[in-house]
Amino acid sequence: MTRTLLTPTRIAPLLVLLLVLLLVAAAFITFFERLPVEGTTFLIDWGVFWKSIQDGNVVYYSAFGLRIPPWSVLFILPLGFVSLRTAWALLALATILILIISVPRRTARWRHRAGMLLLGASFLTLRVIVDGNFEGLIVGGVLLMLWGYDRRQALPLGVGILLATIKPQTVFLLIAVIGLYLLEGRQWRLIGRTAAITLAIVIPTLLWRGSDWLVALGGENNAVFTGNLLDITLGASLRRAGDFSPVIILMARLAVIAATLVIAWRARARLTRESAGLLIAASILCAPYAAGNSVLTYVAIGVIPFFQKRPLPGLLLIGLMNAALLLNQAAFVGVASYYWTLYTLLTWSVLAWHVWTQSPAAAQVHDAITSVART
Repeated sequence: MTRTLLTPTRIAPLLVLLLVLLLVAAAFITFFERLPVEGTTFLIDWGVFWKSIQDGNVVYYSAFGLRIPPWSVLFILPLGFVSLRTAWALLALATILILIISVPRRTARWRHRAGMLLLGASFLTLRVIVDGNFEGLIVGGVLLMLWGYDRRQALPLGVGILLATIKPQTVFLLIAVIGLYLLEGRQWRLIGRTAAITLAIVIPTLLWRGSDWLVALGGENNAVFTGNLLDITLGASLRRAGDFSPVIILMARLAVIAATLVIAWRARARLTRESAGLLIAASILCAPYAAGNSVLTYVAIGVIPFFQKRPLPGLLLIGLMNAALLLNQAAFVGVASYYWTLYTLLTWSVLAWHVWTQSPAAAQVHDAITSVART
């Protein structure tokens, strides 16, 4: 007997959900179309990005224009066919929905609701929406990557990689470690299928706009961003703080990467959300460039689940993130960048401690010590 997947009892909830989403999207568009933003710092990012994809014409035209990889442009390209404000509304709605979905549900109900409230109403979430940036989409890409890896499915893993690499600097260590885990587990079929999916998109899009993208990243365009007051990477902070040689900066980056990889290898039995957050935080610290908005990515992926397991230290990290609101003024741009670097270092350290102590290897050591103590 053949089972029918699309029965009326299954179709009805989907249609209701679709209708609700359409109504919410209409409400968002109406609100954003009427929102007075003239003379404000709203749309500081999206206003430029939208011009780079207007009417489907992708243009890497200046240092302050579009800089995301051509394969990731495909995810935002449809927004170029609607008005600036409508596109902004849809991007904001997608960000909010993804962040809500990102909060783990397998926990006490109050922790799930608290996680949604703390993430959805956080300073960085509001900042990303106001600026019109892509952190919500990157979080969605990371969630797809983790879901695909956990279930050994190539399609979500490949699509997640393509989406998360809207900002490759935030996820390069996470992607590398997932690849290392798959190699260690000899998951040849999954590796092959994932590579085929990603390359089937990456290669044609590089032929399409790859040269323009590389020009936008290089030369004077790159100098505009790397090391500027918005750059929160470890290297940028050290260069601004004093006359540190490139060798010292390189050693600092390698130390963070090495420590992160050791911890990730120790915890390789299971890729948790906290492990992913640790890898994202380390990527931001060691990247050539990263801005403060990128902090939201590891907060959503790693800090919120950490809060659900360890409420007090987790709440402290979330509180320190929101404390940056006090520095959200032009006069404190330089101070704010140092703050985000120190916050990223602190979060990296806390997540590293958590992943290290929660790894199966640590549990085995604890059990051995307990067994010896009892005898």
